[in-house]
Amino acid sequence: PVADVNVIALGDNGGLSGSRFSAVETDSGRYFLKHMSIEHDFLMMASNDVQCRSVTLWQYGLLDELRPFTAHKILGCARAGDGWAILMEDLQEALFSDNRPFTMDHFFKFLDALARLHAAFWDDARLADPALGLMDTASRAAFCSPLIAERYRPCTHSPLPDWIIGGWQVLPDLVPAEAYRQIRDLILEPQPLVDALARYPCTLTHGDYRQANLADDGGRCVVFDWQMAASTLMTAYLAWYMHSEFEISTAFGFENVIAGYRERLETYLQSCFADSEWQEMVDLGFAAHAQRIITVPAFWAVTAEAPEDRENFRREVESLAHYVMKAA
Repeated sequence: PVADVNVIALGDNGGLSGSRFSAVETDSGRYFLKHMSIEHDFLMMASNDVQCRSVTLWQYGLLDELRPFTAHKILGCARAGDGWAILMEDLQEALFSDNRPFTMDHFFKFLDALARLHAAFWDDARLADPALGLMDTASRAAFCSPLIAERYRPCTHSPLPDWIIGGWQVLPDLVPAEAYRQIRDLILEPQPLVDALARYPCTLTHGDYRQANLADDGGRCVVFDWQMAASTLMTAYLAWYMHSEFEISTAFGFENVIAGYRERLETYLQSCFADSEWQEMVDLGFAAHAQRIITVPAFWAVTAEAPEDRENFRREVESLAHYVMKAA
């Protein structure tokens, strides 16, 4: 029973989408509330999320199917005015921070959870249900287009449109001319990449699987913020995770991380991929990831304050450009 409620709007919370967050203090515990509306949330605008896929995945029970290996911590969802609201358990003590760093052990623990997620929904026909409103390969490919960013920049307080547009402007100075032309062509006309990805099975992908959306609750993996969830090739989001934790991936070796993920995925699927098939899925998935995200690290490669940060972002841009050229 709850007799007393105090809702506290949160200011700087690290969110990039434009969503609003509140702490909910009650006499029976503390909770976390996220408010989303396509009227001001850039991620929802750019991905045409008119149904709020973070809610529909919970509403139709798909997130519950991740148990027991992954928890979502959602207590309830609601339609709220012109948007939606998600009430969650308070994860403050389970989140990663400077005082609770994301270690290499965490990296591989969540890599295993990622493989389990992809295996659980491998080639699952339910993912095509329009009631879920998941992103597909085509909408993913267009998401970080500078044209999309320009269209929605006046409507949101999110910094992402400025990053995308700024990164696009400096990209020709950061990658070889041939790579720039290939990236530009895929942004303007992604259909060749979409068609190539369609040759392989889709699965449920989180959309933003990185440290900021992960937590360790007493040894159990917690994954939240499913706003960019998609039905697409799994290697695109293996690439997302690896580049989000670029230093760990580099230290361990990209090929070793990919091999470890493959071993876990094949174990959970109870089937093996042919080496040629696997390599093509890796090449296509990593190219799709690069085409989607490359403008953001390009922006920071010239604007980050610390020289070492600019250098790290430059290395990431070079790596992403290589993926696009390899799959061309």
